[in-house]
Amino acid sequence: MTIGCEVCVIGGGVVGATLAASLCERNVETVLLEAGTVAGQGASALSGGLVRCYDPDPMIMALASHALNVQCNAHFGEVFSSAILRTGMLYRAAPTQVAQVEYALSKYNCAEYTMRSLSAGEVDEMSLCVAHRNDRVNLYEPNAGIGDVRMAARLMANIVMHQGMLLEHAKVEAIDMEKEDKCRIHTAQATFSCRVVVIAAGAWSHHLCSQEMEVRTIPLARLYGADLPHIPVIDAPALAYAIPTGRDVVQVGCQPRTHASRITELSAPNQEHEEDALRRLRDITGACSETRVLDVLAGYDSYSRDGRPILGFTSNSSPCYIASGLSGIGFKLAPALADIASDEISRFLKCKRKPTRHFWHELSPERQEGSSTLSKLIRVDR
Repeated sequence: MTIGCEVCVIGGGVVGATLAASLCERNVETVLLEAGTVAGQGASALSGGLVRCYDPDPMIMALASHALNVQCNAHFGEVFSSAILRTGMLYRAAPTQVAQVEYALSKYNCAEYTMRSLSAGEVDEMSLCVAHRNDRVNLYEPNAGIGDVRMAARLMANIVMHQGMLLEHAKVEAIDMEKEDKCRIHTAQATFSCRVVVIAAGAWSHHLCSQEMEVRTIPLARLYGADLPHIPVIDAPALAYAIPTGRDVVQVGCQPRTHASRITELSAPNQEHEEDALRRLRDITGACSETRVLDVLAGYDSYSRDGRPILGFTSNSSPCYIASGLSGIGFKLAPALADIASDEISRFLKCKRKPTRHFWHELSPERQEGSSTLSKLIRVDR
């Protein structure tokens, strides 16, 4: 059985689902394929879902700002935003980052999205349960928040289900690139004939296309205790963060990580990760004697070499579009990436040529040295 459509999006994580929803709202005939269940695995299944604007990388910060704008001005963005609890958040930078923080304040602080610096005394007055540090530059974003990643992905998938087609438990077995404007996606259920195929499969993306990406673990420890931070806190110099995820529970990222070419080759979390999580929480709060580790979740995602998303057509002659290499920050960027990608793809469908890129050209797959286009026929072994 062959089903025709304009675009086939492979990957039902938060990025793939949001991109597919944005295409549907542009009246592009879209099919979303997911090998398991929407947001059921990978980074989307386990992420703490922190949404904020500031980032040491100006490009990532520009994308985050664009994502916040999309959430206010696009229907799919408003739906996405309904899965976010606006708790506010505190970013603690090193004194050497003061110029970056001042740049962020001058460029992005506005009435719609407030950002302000705080003294150590002002942080103490907020009773955030963080250790007093005079050697930190404190940036507070009142409108930042914590998102339910699985809810956001499901809400986006619901848009696709009603305006296009959503197919779960649909593992891609092969992709045939017949012509520049036609490709066929083979699953056990059906074959999909489309003009553009979007690879948004997160850690599985490099199984589908030849791009310079690797899979890395993102061990996420959940800790229970008293006097824990009640808003997200990132302490950049300590490489530590804590995100409240429930009553007296915070999620802490562990730094012992592994990387591999395949997910099956990644190491499972162990006792070292539990000890590391306690140590990093101590760096934030000053003490955690009353805290214990509930578990360590084996998160993972695709990483690009420069830490920036890979977004765009693989080449001028290919109908393959990549939306991957999210490096663990896909949730906060998903609305921006979906808006950029759906605009490029819908314009390509109308004029049958690749659109000219401007500011976002630095995300192009072609920036990756040695990257290659999609093969004529790809056999997938996930």
